[in-house]
Amino acid sequence: MNEPRNAIAAVIVTAIIFFANAAIAQTYRGGDFTITLGDNNPETGRTYRGCDSQGNCISLQYGTSWRNGHKRGITWENGDYLYVVSWQDNDRHSSLYLTVFHGQKEILRERLYENFLK
Repeated sequence: MNEPRNAIAAVIVTAIIFFANAAIAQTYRGGDFTITLGDNNPETGRTYRGCDSQGNCISLQYGTSWRNGHKRGITWENGDYLYVVSWQDNDRHSSLYLTVFHGQKEILRERLYENFLK
């Protein structure tokens, strides 16, 4: 009689863990910088925080999600600068890229790797 309750409890715990992990920001490294991407928040939208090796950081909010064929991404605007994090469908963690544009000119393109040393 306790088996159905245990099964329901296991499903609830699994759902809580899944949704809690989905809300956690993920940190990536590329070159001499790290970026932290935050999930869609009702107040700030998708967030981006990038820091270089000297500790200079930039925080951006309201990222716009997009899709072009099999390529997906999120874009943030900051004055004349455009920050784009992109990946191929079903391959977000193994081929994630940051591309930064100043006006129409690409000034940075770097592959990102999960930063396990947070």
